[in-house]
Amino acid sequence: MPVYTFKCERCSVEIEQEFSIYTNATFWCEVCKEPMVKQFAAPAIHFKGTGWGKD
Repeated sequence: MPVYTFKCERCSVEIEQEFSIYTNATFWCEVCKEPMVKQFAAPAIHFKGTGWGKD
């Protein structure tokens, strides 16, 4: 399952949660009780083998 990072816009607390891509969950900040916003990040990609490019 993917891991998502959520950040509180008010106090900048960040948490990581693991859940299905089909789950539409809302997380609340434990510090200030405000709703947290999902942060978007690039996935980790590692190309192996030949044919992807040259230096």
